[in-house]
Amino acid sequence: MSSISSGVDLTTKYQRLAVEYVKVRNQVAVLKSALVEEQSKRADLGKEMAQRETKLFKLEGERDSLLFRNEQLLKRVEGLQESMDAQQATFGMAKGKKKHREANLRLVAESSRIHRQTLGGPSSDPLSVLEGELERKINENSELHSKLFDVERRFDETVTAFTRRIDELEKENDALKSAVSIPFDAEQRKEFGESENTAPGQTLQQTEANSEEKNAPSAVVPKTDSADDLLGCSSTFANESADLCSRKPSAIAKDEAAEETAAEKYSTERIATLGESLRHAKGRATYYKQECEELLRKAICDQQRIEALEQNICELTSKCHSLNDALETTQINYEAQFRDLHEHLAENEAKMTGRSDRTLALNGTERSVENGGEKTTNCKKSEKVRSHWFSSSSKQSKE
Repeated sequence: MSSISSGVDLTTKYQRLAVEYVKVRNQVAVLKSALVEEQSKRADLGKEMAQRETKLFKLEGERDSLLFRNEQLLKRVEGLQESMDAQQATFGMAKGKKKHREANLRLVAESSRIHRQTLGGPSSDPLSVLEGELERKINENSELHSKLFDVERRFDETVTAFTRRIDELEKENDALKSAVSIPFDAEQRKEFGESENTAPGQTLQQTEANSEEKNAPSAVVPKTDSADDLLGCSSTFANESADLCSRKPSAIAKDEAAEETAAEKYSTERIATLGESLRHAKGRATYYKQECEELLRKAICDQQRIEALEQNICELTSKCHSLNDALETTQINYEAQFRDLHEHLAENEAKMTGRSDRTLALNGTERSVENGGEKTTNCKKSEKVRSHWFSSSSKQSKE
């Protein structure tokens, strides 16, 4: 009975070990499949990481190019802002060049239109015709620009000469006004009448009176010796000098009125030209201001795009880091599970070897006690159990 019970215990133990071994082998297969899946996932993640790195490299290159373009736009804006002042100073020349350019373009368009009308359609070689016309117009334009430069230079010289002359006339006018404003009393008139031939330091009124006296019809004064005659001559001379003094301010007033009208006319013309120049300068300033605003808007859009790209790059880098961390954690977990599995398998093998040793020892003791027949039956049973266990385990492993 003891042998039967020991055989039953061994069979149950072998069955349990077989079940555990099958479970472990199933776990090994599952873990192998999971390992293969994780390796494939790791390869996919590596490929995705490489793609993200290439994309990141491209985005960084695009960001660098956008930064370079932004710097170029800023430099261009600064250059335009600096050139605005210089172009406001030289707006006249720019306006002339613009007019000549527009005139040249109109002439080219008109000549091409006339050429098409004369030929009755498009020419056989319009490119050569246009090139010839363009070359001719370029030569004419260069000649006109040289002529314009000469005319502007002469105009500037004339303006400076007239300005200098106006300053001199204004100074002379002020001197004449100050000279006319001095009152003539009787003694000064007498001195003016008596000193006909004075030195170079004589006053302006005296010289002008002398010139008027020379131009006026000379009064024949007879030479007398009497006091009455002398008094009469002095009185007539005083009257003539008074007439001359009264006539001179009127002539000066006429000259002043003519000069004032000329100055007023020149001032109005100058004000009109300056107003036109100011309007042109304002138009150019608004144009450059709009261009600067457009460039600034483009720079702001580029900066926003750069910021968005940098944000995307940061998100991609953070995602790559998180994926790397997850991959490392899963790898560590699977390595730990494999180590545990190998340890468990080693323990099971050690247990199985110990149990087999104990069964062999029990079989040896039973051999000495029991007869050979029972021993053979038990051995056959044990072999059947082992064969059954190995066959079942192999079938399960194949499945």
